[in-house]
Amino acid sequence: MKLTGPQEAIIPLIQPCPVCGRQPDVDECCGFPKDAGPRAWYANCYRTTPREHCVGVTGDSRLDVVRRWNVEVAKIESLQSEPQ
Repeated sequence: MKLTGPQEAIIPLIQPCPVCGRQPDVDECCGFPKDAGPRAWYANCYRTTPREHCVGVTGDSRLDVVRRWNVEVAKIESLQSEPQ
């Protein structure tokens, strides 16, 4: 679902995956059963390079998922930068 008009301006830019640097997949999930309620959104990155990883979040809207993804990326990056 592509947003157009003024709604598009309120969606912040999604940060790349902190492991591989690629853009995550962002989409709506189909609920089960289909009419059980509003659809949830997800953002995730599953790749096997440079090392196998799966980073993902869910939310109630595209905006919610982008915000949660960006928070998760910041947390992971802060953990990666800490000395061992």
